[in-house]
Amino acid sequence: MEDMYDIPLFYQKGIYPVQEFDENDASDEVICLENDTQYRILSYWVPTLEGWQQIRLFGDIGHAFIDMDTLRAFYDAQGQLQKITADIDHQEALLYIHFADAEHARQEIRDFAVRNADQIIEKIAGFEDVAARLFIEYCNDSEGMDFHALLATPAQKEAVEPVYDDSADNPGNYPGDFLYGDNDAFCVLINCARDGETDFFQYAVDIMVERIREQALDRLRKSEDFRFICSEYD
Repeated sequence: MEDMYDIPLFYQKGIYPVQEFDENDASDEVICLENDTQYRILSYWVPTLEGWQQIRLFGDIGHAFIDMDTLRAFYDAQGQLQKITADIDHQEALLYIHFADAEHARQEIRDFAVRNADQIIEKIAGFEDVAARLFIEYCNDSEGMDFHALLATPAQKEAVEPVYDDSADNPGNYPGDFLYGDNDAFCVLINCARDGETDFFQYAVDIMVERIREQALDRLRKSEDFRFICSEYD
């Protein structure tokens, strides 16, 4: 089953539930949200700084935890659509944001990267065991964006060391829970910011990695051979 919602890029100033828009509001300048409840995918095309870009959000965004009745469109005094949001588990989730220019995008992404890193830092700080490795992994592919942390204990490191050379430094060899921030907001911000020149994804990753390096390591009990390892995967 697929639900569709057309949201005009220009309307009257104010905040509107998308259910208020009807066919008379529709034009060529709309964002059409396609919510596939069977496969748990929310997909739509958004205007960016260089053209249009498809966004596809999976899992909770596309299924039960998003309340489609809470979809809201925000318009400024000039009638320009500024953002689209919806509630997931009673928290506001960003589905679209309008950037005036690349500098505006850079500022918003920097602010997000700091907040996102801080969420992960708090989760890292809650690790009660000794840490032998702290991994940061990130990915940017056609299906979405990911940034997460993973912690490993000395016992886990010793268990994987005999596998092959450098196996202890490969996060794929370790069990454990990934520590996430908000990957969906990450995906939305980066896609809406595309300008054909700036690598906003790597810009955000660099900020998050350095903030975690500077603020998380001192909050861990570390083994003598502790290592902080960052890597991109595909």
